[in-house]
Amino acid sequence: MLERRDDMKNAMEWVSYGIRRSMARSMFPKFPEGCQGRPFREVYQLNKKLKSGTFSTVCRGVHRATGRQVAVKCILRKKIEPSVDAAVFEEVLIMSGLHHKYICPMIDYFEEDRCHFVVMELERGGDLCERLNEKVTYSEEDARKVLRNICEAMDFVHSRGYAHCDIKPRNYLLRSKRDDIDVRLADFGFAQHVHAPNSLTSQCGTPFFVAPEVINRKPYDQKVDMWSIGVTTYLLLCGDTPFNGKNRQQLFRRISCDEPTFADDKWGNISDEGVDFVRKLLTKDPERRLTADQALSHPWLMMEEKEVPTMAQPRHSSQTDQQTQPKPQVQVSPDLGSLDRRTRGNSQGSSPTASVRSAQTASVRSKTRSASSGALNRYKETASPNKSSVKHNKSRESTNRRERAYSSEKKSVERRSKSKSRGSGSKSRERLNTNHRGAPPQSVKAQARESSASKLMMDSSSNPGDDVNARLLDVIKNQDAKIEQLERLVKRMLDPEGAGHD
Repeated sequence: MLERRDDMKNAMEWVSYGIRRSMARSMFPKFPEGCQGRPFREVYQLNKKLKSGTFSTVCRGVHRATGRQVAVKCILRKKIEPSVDAAVFEEVLIMSGLHHKYICPMIDYFEEDRCHFVVMELERGGDLCERLNEKVTYSEEDARKVLRNICEAMDFVHSRGYAHCDIKPRNYLLRSKRDDIDVRLADFGFAQHVHAPNSLTSQCGTPFFVAPEVINRKPYDQKVDMWSIGVTTYLLLCGDTPFNGKNRQQLFRRISCDEPTFADDKWGNISDEGVDFVRKLLTKDPERRLTADQALSHPWLMMEEKEVPTMAQPRHSSQTDQQTQPKPQVQVSPDLGSLDRRTRGNSQGSSPTASVRSAQTASVRSKTRSASSGALNRYKETASPNKSSVKHNKSRESTNRRERAYSSEKKSVERRSKSKSRGSGSKSRERLNTNHRGAPPQSVKAQARESSASKLMMDSSSNPGDDVNARLLDVIKNQDAKIEQLERLVKRMLDPEGAGHD
């Protein structure tokens, strides 16, 4: 008798699941290429696996005709119960009617005897749980943006009469690896249609994110999604879940009985509006819990982004900044001159306060002049080389030139005296004059040396002997004087200002 009763129950369940499948299939929209007699592998190619769940596996796929990359959710029908198989049809029906910017869109669906293939848009940023493992926590401003997007998607789902029933970070997909905020809601495997308030009774959800009324087996509705959003907000802001336990029984007892805590070491930097937002979502009583529409109008989600002033474009400059800001030394004297003229013009017939101001201005001007003169002297010292070293180098160079000129003149005199003793003095002088006329123009120093040498030869021909050394010294002195004149002339031509200071 009992066996017959069980058989009748199983038969009724099969009939009910068949009715659910037939009703969902009858309400399917017309898919682009699925459910039209073409097999899935003729249209799409499956590539590597992205992630796997309890009943399904998500793989990367490519459309064979267009090359478009997609995500394909594959569900093996032989591994699931008839109730789950009927839930797949209901999931496809729900997703085909939800078109929102923060909901992952479904592209196509293929029903085959061995497997269900749900084709969705490929989100390349991974899920929110993976990103949270990398970041540990979100900043309050980024978390506010993420929760605003989540609440907008949830408000759209609830307005269509559905409850997601499995809100958690893994079911939020990021569109890009570079963006931490642009999320999309996915995985409507446990989603149900809410016909009336508190009309759902099935036990589903993820343990850390499940609502107390589901644990206590009470009827529920869309408010269970808002509890899960509160747990997600708590996790984004502090990096931990509000309720933990060693096992599932202890965890469920704490979710049902304990209140969430907000320790200062994790919540000290969070605003009061953010804490209030989490408190109102983690309320045990579903009647007092925020709805999606109320959450969007909460002050925390309505807060605008704070404008942070940048250093590149300051609004107001303080006096300390003006005092510490370095000024070019070259521009000090013109500014002081104009300030001096203004104070002189205003000092005539002015009040005592004006005289005090002029005195203060004069003191400031004197200090600035002394500072600028000191800076100018330091600049001159650093910019120009040491004068003593320069003079020492010049004297050494002049001494070297004198020695070289003396030796060259002495050698020339000896050669000419030898040639004169041979009786060819006049011819050598004529040859020297002819060579000098036909030679190319020489420098000033070379001409001076040649003239002194010719004079020395003429004098030596008339007065040979001991007077040669005395005349040679006079010629060298004259030569040194001319060289010094030439050096001063060259220095005046190259650096007229420096020559004027010297």
